[in-house]
Amino acid sequence: MSLNFLFLACSPGPGKTSAAHFELVNQSGETVSLTQFQNKTVALTFLYTSCPDTCPLYVAKMNQAMDLIPAIQNKVSVIVITVDPERDTVETLRTYTGRWPSNWLYLTGSMEKLKSVWDNYGIFVQKQEMESTGHIGHMSYGVTHTAKVVLIDARGNTVTELRGNWEATELAQKMDAIAADQPVSGPSLGQTVISFLFNCGSIAFQNLGQAVTHAVTLLGLLGALAIVAVVLWR
Repeated sequence: MSLNFLFLACSPGPGKTSAAHFELVNQSGETVSLTQFQNKTVALTFLYTSCPDTCPLYVAKMNQAMDLIPAIQNKVSVIVITVDPERDTVETLRTYTGRWPSNWLYLTGSMEKLKSVWDNYGIFVQKQEMESTGHIGHMSYGVTHTAKVVLIDARGNTVTELRGNWEATELAQKMDAIAADQPVSGPSLGQTVISFLFNCGSIAFQNLGQAVTHAVTLLGLLGALAIVAVVLWR
């Protein structure tokens, strides 16, 4: 296990910087770019339709959040970008989003374009082979990916991110504040630690259990390094 495991991809959440541009295809087969959402507050996340756990939970909580801010529905948009373009074709997305609100988009595209977007937004994506479950549509692999929501203001700037076990009320409050051009509070200490655990390492995590396991590993590495430092000092 190398030090790369400890330090690779360790970076803080975004400050208020210009959001990375993208041009992809939505569930209707139309080309969509981020510039089309100027003057809108955007909640951007990265999911896939065959996901059995984290992704449906994200969609449900985002839907709850939108229900809490009906007065600004014309000022906000939800954009989901796939991490599984092999299965998430336009046809699949059209079926999956059949009952979605009109201001919700699910985007796909070529692997080349998507990899660029994933990299720009700090999204780790890795296909995980697994035994076939026999469920239609799940095929024989899952996708491990970074789970987060990036909030972008009407000027196209990233304002903050939500990671870990965030609540629908938190997302609603932040989107309401951003739409009103008001300051958005930063993450709590606990959220900062969780964000670090989810973002630090040569792998990414879909759930808190994986992050805690990683934290224990990191602490073990730090302890080992401390012992080595003491021995060398002597």
